[in-house]
Amino acid sequence: LRLSRGAELIMSWTSYTTVNGQILHQDKDGVGTHLIPDTLGNIIATIDEAGTVTSQTEYLPYGEVQSQTGTNPTPFGFVGAWGYYSDSEATTYIRARTYSPVMAAWVTSDPLWPEESAYVYAEARPTTDLDPGGRQPQHSGVVKPWGEDCSFCGPPGSESDPAFWHCKRIRPLPKPDCLSCLKGIRRDTEDAYPGRNGFNNSMRHCVGTCIAAQRCGKNCTGLIILHEIFTWFTTDSRVDRHNNDVGFGLGSGNRTKNCHRMCGQAWKGGGLKQW
Repeated sequence: LRLSRGAELIMSWTSYTTVNGQILHQDKDGVGTHLIPDTLGNIIATIDEAGTVTSQTEYLPYGEVQSQTGTNPTPFGFVGAWGYYSDSEATTYIRARTYSPVMAAWVTSDPLWPEESAYVYAEARPTTDLDPGGRQPQHSGVVKPWGEDCSFCGPPGSESDPAFWHCKRIRPLPKPDCLSCLKGIRRDTEDAYPGRNGFNNSMRHCVGTCIAAQRCGKNCTGLIILHEIFTWFTTDSRVDRHNNDVGFGLGSGNRTKNCHRMCGQAWKGGGLKQW
């Protein structure tokens, strides 16, 4: 809607065009802008109705702008095609709650916690997963037509052209990178499931090893340490090793499912042990 009093603009209007759920065009007060997303949904370029590129943007994995030329005239940037609304450089509104690309974490706790991680964004897989509802991460379904780790950087309709794909081979993480990856998992699971016995202890071991298998790969999971803080033991107990094995199995066999939920179901079904 657009209302005016003489030459004075009282109210402006904005409309959006979506295709298969993605926002691909903005019409603001009669000025049209085409939004060009990559395979994850990041708006990497904007084009006006004359076909002129008005902005180009590159993002860090968790959404901070790495570089930008021109000006994006829309509020959609990081995963903007799926409705991530950037109200400032520091915060992004994603329906159920607010996300901070600067902190690489949610500003408020997930309303589905403890079934979902409280503040971890997209289970720490920002290059392949997204959370358009702000409640539950999901796999983006990134197309990898050349059998490698690829990202698409061309206009819609040119997905079959290999010139618009940037690919790199997937290699096992070296040991130092394994330890860095696993360290973050231990910290997150200790925050989510504090304590040395009962439900929290069982869930910490299961969820931690499940996420390790999903995120860091089978070459790294054997290096993870999840035994309790402030304890004289230097290795996991037999009970803990059992729960570790359950987590490894769940994470290895279900690379895109939620480890908190799977381990919770294992607990309810008697698959986890406690001491």
